[in-house]
Amino acid sequence: MAPRDRSGRVSTGQGEFRQIGADLLNIKWMTVKQVSLYLQISVSKVYQMAQEGQIPCCRLGQQWRFDREEIDRWLKGY
Repeated sequence: MAPRDRSGRVSTGQGEFRQIGADLLNIKWMTVKQVSLYLQISVSKVYQMAQEGQIPCCRLGQQWRFDREEIDRWLKGY
């Protein structure tokens, strides 16, 4: 059976993805999961890049945080 959205219609997931994307544009500090959605890469790849210093981030205790504006600047540098 196909997944359904809140109104009961069959969901393609595209609207949900657009909403997540719009929400990410309003967040200053993103989590690993949010960065993986934003960059469209796996969570494990984000962890790997963070641990190896390949992506701008900071660590708060055991959690990684990513400044969205710095991520955007980093992307433009590629």
